[in-house]
Amino acid sequence: MVIILAGLLVWMKLHILTASTPASGEKIMQFWVEKTYVADRPDRQQGEFALGSALWSPHAGSDGRDTYRLMRDVKPGDIVFHFIDKKEIVGVSVVMKKYDDSLVGPKQTEWEGKPIYFIRLKNYTKLAHPINITAFLDADQYRAELLKIVGSHDSIFFTRHLKLRQGAYLTIAPPELLKIWEEMNFQQTGNHLPHIDTQLLATLPNASSPHSTLQEIPSETGGSAADEPATLDRHYWTFSVGRDGEHWEEFYTNGIIAIGWEGTSDLRGFKTKEELRIKLVELFPNDSDKKNDAHACWQFAHEIQKGDIIFAKQGQTKLLGYGVVEGDYEFEPRREYFKHVRKVKWLAKGKWEMPEDSKMAVKTLTDVTQYAEFVTLIANKVGLQLKAGEEFPESASIPTGGEVDDTEIAPQVEIEHYDKSKAMDGLFLAGTQFDEMLEALKEKKNVVLQGAPGVGKTFVAKRLAYALIESNDQRQVEMIQFHQSYSYEDFIQGFRPTPNGHFDLKFGIFYQFCRRAQRDEAAKKPYVFIIDEINRGNLSKIFGELMMLIEPDKRGKEHAIQLAYSQNAGERFYIPENLHLIGMMNTADRSLAMVDYALRRRFRFITLRPEFSSDAFGKFLTTASAAPELTKKIVNRMNALNEVISADAKNLGPGYQIGHSYFCPRNGMKPSEDWYRRVIESEIVPLIQEYWFDNEQKVKEQRSALLA
Repeated sequence: MVIILAGLLVWMKLHILTASTPASGEKIMQFWVEKTYVADRPDRQQGEFALGSALWSPHAGSDGRDTYRLMRDVKPGDIVFHFIDKKEIVGVSVVMKKYDDSLVGPKQTEWEGKPIYFIRLKNYTKLAHPINITAFLDADQYRAELLKIVGSHDSIFFTRHLKLRQGAYLTIAPPELLKIWEEMNFQQTGNHLPHIDTQLLATLPNASSPHSTLQEIPSETGGSAADEPATLDRHYWTFSVGRDGEHWEEFYTNGIIAIGWEGTSDLRGFKTKEELRIKLVELFPNDSDKKNDAHACWQFAHEIQKGDIIFAKQGQTKLLGYGVVEGDYEFEPRREYFKHVRKVKWLAKGKWEMPEDSKMAVKTLTDVTQYAEFVTLIANKVGLQLKAGEEFPESASIPTGGEVDDTEIAPQVEIEHYDKSKAMDGLFLAGTQFDEMLEALKEKKNVVLQGAPGVGKTFVAKRLAYALIESNDQRQVEMIQFHQSYSYEDFIQGFRPTPNGHFDLKFGIFYQFCRRAQRDEAAKKPYVFIIDEINRGNLSKIFGELMMLIEPDKRGKEHAIQLAYSQNAGERFYIPENLHLIGMMNTADRSLAMVDYALRRRFRFITLRPEFSSDAFGKFLTTASAAPELTKKIVNRMNALNEVISADAKNLGPGYQIGHSYFCPRNGMKPSEDWYRRVIESEIVPLIQEYWFDNEQKVKEQRSALLA
């Protein structure tokens, strides 16, 4: 008797669920998926329009089409699953009332004051363990069933590629789909889905959906609907590969696209676009409100999907190739620049000019899907055959866009070839001395340029680097300055806080530079790392176990070791053969400690001295239009001062002599008597006051001699 009654109860529920009225043939109950954004959407976070409180959409798309007609099919008692931010299903609601078309859109949205459909919901229940949609679509055990589902139903939120469909605010959830979600939820929590009669669900047939019209997705920019075509499985993007296409070869060779904004961490760590914008303003102040840049970064991380088409462009008029997106967004901290990356399978490479009246947008990243004529034009240019049956919404114009963002732009330096002659231009060294310094750098791989203030250590270091790499390519040269607070974590690697309150392993500047050099080690392409004030930091603390690896005979893969923060035993690091170190050391700074002996034996030390007496210095002043009398005065009086400093062996000595760069005018300034006096009073006298802080008479004597 109990069995008969139970069977009768199931039959009655099934009959109620699937029964049709003779007049309309409409189903009494249906399951729906609301795909929306909550992050950066105040209207979906609280109030009557909040998630779980209501469904709402405009009456029509911006093109006037009836793209939200499924809202009129929702009935009281229907069940709604809430899929948010392209990430996860977080809750389930029950429809309370049928749609109301007399209301207008909420304030501070794109549809403020415009007519909307509004459907009241009730009994919103959060899932204890949200259903991660990416994991769901990628799960091998569900693949066959999902392909069967999408083949039987047109109005589904994912495509036949098992990727999220662009658009589709409201779609059906067929019984086959619910059965999978019920299984996942029960495995993860031990509980059944809210508001779902699982006994009844097991009896439901896997019927095809009567609905075939997809709908538009709510915009994450504050409105309710975007204008993108909901019928497309893939989107089309134009992507700038740097000024003059400078990064195209790297992107093509490595099968990637990448954007910059150095200093930003993993873009997935930003909960909203506004949070990302604030970070960009913090990193790059006084340079626009960063809305366009934040939008580009957000699209790159969240909106580009696998299967989308990327058109690589140079400027507004040149196409360089196209490819299909193969990977999700990845943050690669080991890259020196452009750490935000996606894998792309490039399918064509060349150079195609766009018509003058069809220029591309200036922006780094532009979704051009909605511009049917434009997509067809660029597809034909590069030889891409569009999918049969792809539909595009009508568009009145081509997306040339006036917004500019610098997402892909790194500091630009015009690369010039450097030979010995060019490298020595502006140096006051003898040619033989420069040759010896260059040979020392090649042989020892590590040198320290030491000397008194003003002898041109920094200038010489850069010119040595350029002479070695035979250009001024900044990708092969890096320069930093040590200080008392500098640490191993800054230099090599260490854990750093993230915006979401966690700690991530971050790679220091030297680690990243070594990785960059390793890529060119086989080609023996030299890289130079310059460290200013090398003796100002705690060298043992900064270099750590790398104190051994910087030795010339400990370079290369065979000497790779495990670092202090290595995540596993197989993770090893080495300094490549093609990396050279140049340190700089001020011998006149009383606050500095002696160089660590362990480090000293690993470097070759080269002393730079004042070059007032060199012919090159005299020619430099003459070329700068200095009067012969002034040149002679500078040379004689500074040489005399340096002799006094050198003779004071008890307090000073040769290491405290004053260098020539104090008297090298910049920016076209013409040396004059007034200029000479200003340099003496504001730069030289304060220095010798520090030297002879306990001998005021000595300072007065030397000042008088310099200004006589």
